[in-house]
Amino acid sequence: MAVQYGMISPNHILVDPNATSDHGSSDAGSIQSAIDTLPGSGGIVELTIGTYNFTSNYLSFVSKDDNVTIRGAGNGTVLYRNQSTYGARLINCNGADNLTFENFKVTGNSAYSTSGYAFYSTGCDSLTMDTILFDDIGMDQAYIGTCTDARVQNCYFDNCRYNGLVLDAATYSNITNNHLYAITSNVAALHSLFYASDADGTKFIGNIMHAADSNYQYGMLKIYSCTHFFIADNVVCRDNSYRSNDGIIVVSSCTGVQVEENNVYENVYAGIYIGSSDNIHIKGNLIREVDDYGIQFVNSTHSIAAQNVCTNCTLGYWNESGCTDVNVDFP
Repeated sequence: MAVQYGMISPNHILVDPNATSDHGSSDAGSIQSAIDTLPGSGGIVELTIGTYNFTSNYLSFVSKDDNVTIRGAGNGTVLYRNQSTYGARLINCNGADNLTFENFKVTGNSAYSTSGYAFYSTGCDSLTMDTILFDDIGMDQAYIGTCTDARVQNCYFDNCRYNGLVLDAATYSNITNNHLYAITSNVAALHSLFYASDADGTKFIGNIMHAADSNYQYGMLKIYSCTHFFIADNVVCRDNSYRSNDGIIVVSSCTGVQVEENNVYENVYAGIYIGSSDNIHIKGNLIREVDDYGIQFVNSTHSIAAQNVCTNCTLGYWNESGCTDVNVDFP
């Protein structure tokens, strides 16, 4: 088991997985002990370089664990779970606010396509994930639910098998400068690289989304029942030989969504698909090499598409069906 080996101060604790060769139990227990040792005001648990093996348990953050930072030393700090257990998690947060996770790698537990979260949180306001590599996780690599002011930045979501990043009733979040990537083709349950539901007031900016897989069911970027959502300056692409569903999907009573200055290419259906939504503004996007329409509106109202460039879209620049007051203007 890893051993706490030093205290810079009462609210800054170091943990080293190499302090002993005994990994028969779970290194999560030592990290958890360090978290529990911090004073009520919170503090930093710093993980040195090495592999932290998780077996039967996971890191748990509850309401008493506000203001805690878990900080690694880069991709050499690895949280690893070699256990394919349905619903297993590595990091679980419930009701703790002002949590920060930064600068480490999370991997393992990839056998199940419907279980095995790397990071799962609910009810945690002001949550930050910065410079984390999520790699080859069975289900959602990161699930953030029922919170306000989540920040996910500079993270890599690699080898996504189900969903990469999920926001579920996580409002006023900022998702910036992340890389979401899927290459697995042997799992039939792949959903979306990014999926948001009831995530009002979110900004999704400057992310790169890339897939080399033919099994994505729900498009690469999907938002569902969201209001005042801003999607801008992202790259949403797929390898030509592995085209899949729509690129950006906005559906199910979304309102006040802006989709601007994105580069969307090589999808088997529409580049941008708007369904059953109102007051959607699509502006300045480059859409190319899709096997359907560049932009498609279905059963939507009071929306505008302007200054977009669509090239090599098999069925045409745009299409609408069952819409009211939808205006499309191409340069």
